[in-house]
Amino acid sequence: MLISPKKGLSSIDFHELWEFRELIWFLAWRDIKVRYRQTFFGVGWALFQPVAVMLIFSFVFTILRRGKPTPEGVPYALTALTALAPWQFFSRSVSQASSGLISNRHLITKIYFPRIISCLSPILVSMVDFAVAFSFLVAVYCYYIFFVPDVTFAFTWAVACVPLFLLLAFATALGLGVFLAALNAYYRDVNFLVPMGLQLLLLLSPVIYAADTISLPGALEWLYFVNPVAVFAQGMRFSLLGGMAPPLLPSLLAVAFTATILFVGLIFFSRAERTLADVL
Repeated sequence: MLISPKKGLSSIDFHELWEFRELIWFLAWRDIKVRYRQTFFGVGWALFQPVAVMLIFSFVFTILRRGKPTPEGVPYALTALTALAPWQFFSRSVSQASSGLISNRHLITKIYFPRIISCLSPILVSMVDFAVAFSFLVAVYCYYIFFVPDVTFAFTWAVACVPLFLLLAFATALGLGVFLAALNAYYRDVNFLVPMGLQLLLLLSPVIYAADTISLPGALEWLYFVNPVAVFAQGMRFSLLGGMAPPLLPSLLAVAFTATILFVGLIFFSRAERTLADVL
C-alpha cells in the first residue's frame, strides 16, 4: 500500500481518525496509567493542583479583602474553583498536546497512523482530569446551595451555556496544541516557551480573580475579552454563579479568534506532517 502526502486540510481524514479510534483510546489509557502508576492517591491528584491553587489564593485574597466575599456575594474559594477547573483542562491540554509528537516519536518513525492522534490523546487524558475536578466543583457548589444559607446564588437558564464555554476551551486548546506540537518538532524552544506563555495567560485572564473585580476602560475591556481564556473562565462563573457575563461582541471576536487558531493550527500541522518522521 502506497501512502502519499496530501495537501491542506484534506490530510486530516476524519473517517481515518474514526478507524484509528482504538489507538486514540489506547494512547490515552496508556498516559493515564503512566501518570498515576505507583501513586497512593491515584486520580485524586487531578484535584490537587486546582484545590491547592484555590486554597492558596483564598488565603491571600481573603486577607486582602478582609474576609469579604466576591462582588456577587459568592465566597472567593468557589469563585476561583469555578474558573480553575476549565483552566487546568486548557493548560494541561496545551502543554501535553504540544509535546505529543515528541513523546510518541518512537511510534511515528516506525509505523503509520494519523499523526494528529498524538495531540488528541493527551487532550482526552486532560478531559478525564477535568471530569474529576468538575465533579468536585459540583459537590462544593451543592454544599454552598444546601448548607450555607448566606450564599446567594442558584441555578438559572445560564447553566445551559456551560457546554458552550467548555467547547470554546476545547477548541482553543486543540488549535494551540496542534500548532505548537508541529512547531515543537522543528524547534524544541517550544518546550521552554509554553510554560512561560501559560503563566502569563493565567495572570492576564480572570481565572484567580473575577472580571468584575477589575476596572478597565472600554478599549482595554474589548482587548481583554478577545482572549478566549477570559471568555470561558468568566463565562463559567456567569453560568454557575450568576457573575458578570462576558461582553457579547468581544466574546464573538474571541470565538472567531479561536476558529482562526484552530484552522491555522490544523493547516500548519498538516503541512508539517509530511516530514515529521525525518525531523523527529
